[in-house]
Amino acid sequence: MARLGSTDLDVFPLCLGGNVFGWTIDEERSFAVLDAYFQAGGNFIDTSDSYGRRGPGGPGESERIIGRWIASRGNRDSLVIATKVGVAPDLQGLSGETIRRGIEGSLQRLGVDMVDLYYAHRDDPDTPLSETLGEFGALIAEGKRGGEDVDSPRAASVRESYFNERGFAVLDALDEIAAAHGSSQAAVALAWLLAQQTVLAPIASATSTAQLSELLECAELELSAAELERLGAASSGG
Repeated sequence: MARLGSTDLDVFPLCLGGNVFGWTIDEERSFAVLDAYFQAGGNFIDTSDSYGRRGPGGPGESERIIGRWIASRGNRDSLVIATKVGVAPDLQGLSGETIRRGIEGSLQRLGVDMVDLYYAHRDDPDTPLSETLGEFGALIAEGKRGGEDVDSPRAASVRESYFNERGFAVLDALDEIAAAHGSSQAAVALAWLLAQQTVLAPIASATSTAQLSELLECAELELSAAELERLGAASSGG
């Protein structure tokens, strides 16, 4: 476990992303992934009020699935829950009113009275930063946020960004390093992220317990200085 910034929150080295819940995997498979993550010692779950918008349940379905899972397992006190606001179809931007409506909806869907982390999904240049931060501060004061001051449709949507010379160089490095450790490319990539000073817990989602098992290896995988340097150079195009 690692301490999250200046808060009193201790989080697992891998944060489980909830973007696939209610989209590329249904509730039953989502529960299986969540159970496997929790049983492996995981406690850090990331979602958003917009996740699920491309699935049959619509925006917020990820939060609803996580909420039903928490209720059925009775494990809220063992979890660190993060959710976001700003890009849901009916809640765009970061005005005070949007943030207020966003947290109320998220709390209802998650079935909790507070979230541990609540943050902006993306910047909103049309809203003064003072208004945005002021509303986040008000929510903290009210006790609604605990923190202190594969082949899939998703993969297809980003494939063009990475299937290029630099991307292939990264894959070559991942292949060789993963083989040397008897591990997976995904675990090596996450272990590289964990080694960065600015990263506490990378966020990764899984569509099956088998895929999650590969990702969890990153928590125990130690890369050498030479391996870290090679991955860094490949990812930067060097």
